[in-house]
Amino acid sequence: MVHSLVIVALADGLGGPVTDDDDPPALRAAMAPFDLDREVDPYPDYTEFQSRPADFWAVKYLRARFGFSVPDEELTWEALAEAYNRDLVPADGEEPILFDGVGRPYFESTFNPRGEWDYWQIGGRWKDYFHVRPGAADDPGLVLPEATPAGTRAAGGPKRALDLESMRESAAREAELEWDRFQERAAELPPALGWSSFARLVSPDFPRQRAEEDYRSQPLVDALFHTDLGPVMDYALDAPGAAKEGYIEERRSRAVVGAALLTLDGEWINAPFGGWIGSTPDIRSAASGYRALVNSYIDALPDGTTLVAVDAHS
Repeated sequence: MVHSLVIVALADGLGGPVTDDDDPPALRAAMAPFDLDREVDPYPDYTEFQSRPADFWAVKYLRARFGFSVPDEELTWEALAEAYNRDLVPADGEEPILFDGVGRPYFESTFNPRGEWDYWQIGGRWKDYFHVRPGAADDPGLVLPEATPAGTRAAGGPKRALDLESMRESAAREAELEWDRFQERAAELPPALGWSSFARLVSPDFPRQRAEEDYRSQPLVDALFHTDLGPVMDYALDAPGAAKEGYIEERRSRAVVGAALLTLDGEWINAPFGGWIGSTPDIRSAASGYRALVNSYIDALPDGTTLVAVDAHS
């Protein structure tokens, strides 16, 4: 399960002064459409029926438990559905396989297709995410966390009271130090290849797990993977033409955007995610596009717009 930082934009604010322990109606209403537990009207879900019938997850259980014997090469969705609905549905309480008007199999679902969270809170792990502008500490719209010097950080507030440029400049300074620290450690260990050099080898004959193990077995990667230098290592090893200036600019562009943006129009936009091991060129390119879009969107918002850092669990 994952905690993600979502930047929520609200046109009319939070409805008055709040703390990071509150549940303001305006924010609750904005987040509600994305509740994973929210049931919607039944609709056909084709997700599990995109491959051939022999690859459907239930085939091995039908063969082992109920003697299903149609060979893989002869198996049709109709034959599979007949056995599945007859045996597994009553035995295990599974939903039946249905067919639409053109013969495509599906499950009837009430799962929220827009679902993104099972619970959330203002701030949470990011309760001091935003910098507060000098002189704006008394703005009544700020969401101020406890145990933080008054007026220096906030979980949210009107854009006019938040110092987004300070956040970006602070990230740039940290990136410069991270780059130098990484270079010092890298000089002490053998050179390493970036994750994409291993990811491109993945195939039926070279499973992803083996690629991940080979990548992680490199002394430099093994030493830094679980440290605060992991992100700069990923960039330095894998970004084309990796240079200090490029890393500083990337970190600067990441300072405000979070892992997702919920816009004023109710659109939830997720940052690209390529897994927990490392980046590849396609993910880096998509992530760069996400950051450019979100930074441009936030910078163009009116100063009266409220921005809130939300800790969303999924």
